[in-house]
Amino acid sequence: MATSGSASKTVTSWDTLKFSWSRTSYSVPNNTSTISWKLELISTTYGAIYSAPSKTWTVTVNGAKHTGTASASIGNNATKTLASGTDTITHNNDGTKTFAFSFSHNFSITFSDKWIGEVSGSGTGTLDAIPRYASITEAPDFNDEATNLT
Repeated sequence: MATSGSASKTVTSWDTLKFSWSRTSYSVPNNTSTISWKLELISTTYGAIYSAPSKTWTVTVNGAKHTGTASASIGNNATKTLASGTDTITHNNDGTKTFAFSFSHNFSITFSDKWIGEVSGSGTGTLDAIPRYASITEAPDFNDEATNLT
């Protein structure tokens, strides 16, 4: 069980596409968790990418699909957020929840004489269980009954 997680895919020998999520809040009455997520491009020593045009990214969290565009231009030894968002996830009746996620970015670039198209990845996250609570019904007033016994 966890309150955060991530998954990464190699783009080039020096660049990584990383999806990460973390639970920001939860609701016991609604049996839901709200998570924030982000899709990042991370470069190392020789990972600079010079690609001005924006290209399509897609993130799907527990069946909720998000799409947009972002430029993959990045310098060496840098981290760039391509996309971010939030999702509310409903837990199972017992308070547990494992959800699937997937992510992709269409780079459409040539890097070191190699064509790089769409890079995609996927994974699963397991959220900490939400405590379940029972509603308490009003108990009968036994004092009235005791009075009638005297």
